[in-house]
Amino acid sequence: YVSSLFSTAISENLLFTGKAMWSHATWSFQETISPERTESIVDDVRAEVSCRLLLGDLHTLTLGLDGNADIIGGAMFGGRRIGGLAVYGQDEIQLADQLTLTLGARFDVQSAGLTQKALQLNPKSALAYNPWTGTTIRASFGRGFRVPSIWEAFIAAGGGFVKGVPNPELKPERSSSYEVGFSQALGDFGT
Repeated sequence: YVSSLFSTAISENLLFTGKAMWSHATWSFQETISPERTESIVDDVRAEVSCRLLLGDLHTLTLGLDGNADIIGGAMFGGRRIGGLAVYGQDEIQLADQLTLTLGARFDVQSAGLTQKALQLNPKSALAYNPWTGTTIRASFGRGFRVPSIWEAFIAAGGGFVKGVPNPELKPERSSSYEVGFSQALGDFGT
C-alpha cells in the first residue's frame, strides 16, 4: 500500500488537510478436496480532504469530504465496483471559559454492490465542562452506520465443512451511542 498526507496553513485561521491511500491485495484459497486454487484481486483507493477554520475565539469549524472505491476481481468475490462518499461538518463552540459544545453531522452514501445504495445522515453532539484544571465532565450522542464488508456480502470460498456463501442481501448496520463521563487528572500519576 501507499499512503500520503498533506497539510498546510492557508492563513493563520485556516488549515487544509488532504489524505490519500491506495492498497492492492491478492487473495488465494486452496480447496481442500481438489487442487483448485481460488484467487481474487482487490484494489482499494481512499481519499479525504478537510478544512479547519478558526472563527475568532468562539468557533472552530471543520468541513470535509471523504471517499472510497474498491475494484475487485476474481472467483472469491466476483467482479465488483463498490465505494462511497461522505460529506461532514462540525462546529466546536466555546460557550464559556469552561464549557464547550460540539455539534456536527456526516452524510454518507455507501455501496457494497448491493441492490441499492445505503444513505444515512449521522448527527453528533457533545458537551464538555471543565469546572477546574484537570477535571472534565462530558456527555455526547452520535449515530453511525456501516455497510457490509466485501467478506460478509460476497465471499464464495472454502471447502470441506467450512464454506463461505455470498449474501448480497445484507443490510447496513445502524447504531446510536450515548456517553456520560468524568475524568480527573491525578497529578503526574495518571488520570
